[in-house]
Amino acid sequence: MSWDSCTRCRSAGWTRSISSLPLPSPRTLRRGRVEFQQLTHETEYFNVDYQTAVENVARTTPSEDLSTFLIDMLSVVNSGGDLTSFLETETEHQIEQRRRKQEDLLNTLEVFGEVYISLTVLPLILIVVLVITSLLGSEQLLMLLVTVYVVLPALNGLYFLAVSVTMQDEAGTGRLDPGERAVTGVTREGSVRDLGVVDAHVETRPRERLLHRIRAEELRHRVSQLLANPLAVFRASPRYTLAVTAPLTAVVLVALVLQGVAEPSAAAMRQQTLTQSFVWFGLPFLLVATPLAVFHEWRERTIASVTDTLTSDLRKLANANATGQPLLEAVRITGEENTSRLGRELTGMYKRVTFGSSLGAVLVEFNNRYRIPRLARSVKLVQKAQETSDQITDVLTTAANLSEIQDDLEREKRTRTRMQVVIIAISFVVFVAVLLMLEKFFIDTIVGVLGETPDAAFADFGDLNPSLLSMLYLHAALIQGCCAGVICGYVQTGRAYAGLKYAIGFVVITFLAWVLAGFLV
Repeated sequence: MSWDSCTRCRSAGWTRSISSLPLPSPRTLRRGRVEFQQLTHETEYFNVDYQTAVENVARTTPSEDLSTFLIDMLSVVNSGGDLTSFLETETEHQIEQRRRKQEDLLNTLEVFGEVYISLTVLPLILIVVLVITSLLGSEQLLMLLVTVYVVLPALNGLYFLAVSVTMQDEAGTGRLDPGERAVTGVTREGSVRDLGVVDAHVETRPRERLLHRIRAEELRHRVSQLLANPLAVFRASPRYTLAVTAPLTAVVLVALVLQGVAEPSAAAMRQQTLTQSFVWFGLPFLLVATPLAVFHEWRERTIASVTDTLTSDLRKLANANATGQPLLEAVRITGEENTSRLGRELTGMYKRVTFGSSLGAVLVEFNNRYRIPRLARSVKLVQKAQETSDQITDVLTTAANLSEIQDDLEREKRTRTRMQVVIIAISFVVFVAVLLMLEKFFIDTIVGVLGETPDAAFADFGDLNPSLLSMLYLHAALIQGCCAGVICGYVQTGRAYAGLKYAIGFVVITFLAWVLAGFLV
């Protein structure tokens, strides 16, 4: 069987089936990409026949799954079997394997949720025991400080590390290589730091003064666009908000220190625990984390607005293309009267192509504005297919099926991880409630009894006075709230930034609980 006949087999079913294989993990994806690049290089540059190249890759790859797949595929090709049927069967096997892996992951996360309850109870037990032993006359100040400021964050850090080892990051960066940069017109993908085609021409002809003038004008235009709509930049890269919020927070803290509200001393922290804790931790945390969380959620909702209708819009494209409409006309039909974000993007793509841009370049530019890995896989498949033919119904159907599988997996993951978030949130509320009871009832009651007892030597606080205990309780709740919030977001989405909204909520709940307890008790 010749390489050309293998290519025909690939055009008939190879591309569609391979593209629909679910990706097991980013590491496996990177390894698979390297192996297939090696296969391509051997056949194109070293004149090695494809059978020998496949055998070499199967023998050298560290992935047992990939090695088995390549050997089985090669045996089917050599025996003259139906390669399309083999790939379809392998696709079903990979889908089922991906579902089993996700099921195992979700079951593991459920076990971790139960473990987290124990990790929450352990610091509470330590705090209660240490306080009681202090009341009995044994000095435990150092152990209490270590428990609150070292053990508590360390336990949460270990839990986060365990979850991060178990979780699988989404495969790929979501960005596609635009290929040749010398395209007609400047794409909207470029930023202030990357001027795209302008930089490309300046690099090739650095002595042309006119090109440098054009580059300066383009840079000035990009900066004016940035200043006119800075929110779009923050939405695209939420971490850029730190460039504004960090200096602002520093200025606010300096102003509060100058006005005497914020006192940089341990004595002030003990005597005015609630006020000083809010000034030195609560206010800076809210000023820095709130914009970061808002723009991150804005970006995530923008991404969700694209992926929510991706499957249905791909099916519409496939149906329109199946009726004999060229791909560009199918794009126009799908975008008409489509109020979704993806529908508006399709309409914009059609208009840009009619004004002279190539459809492949427009697809890559559209993908790189959002940089969604699952979108990049579908766009890459469509982009490569449309270079050879306008009738790519099977390719569009394959992309829609791949998107539908991903929708099902993500829907199941959201449903199952939502319970883990609830467990962590309930554990935090219980943690705060116990600390409040210790402060407002247990310690105050003991102090009141000691004040009425003539001989109180058996319960000498020493350096561990009630105000210091109150500070430790509040700080323990704040540390637990921040850690629990980040863990909530990471368990649900696999990204720590997603936990900022939970951390903000938990910190606000902690301060409100202490304020209400001060009024009610």
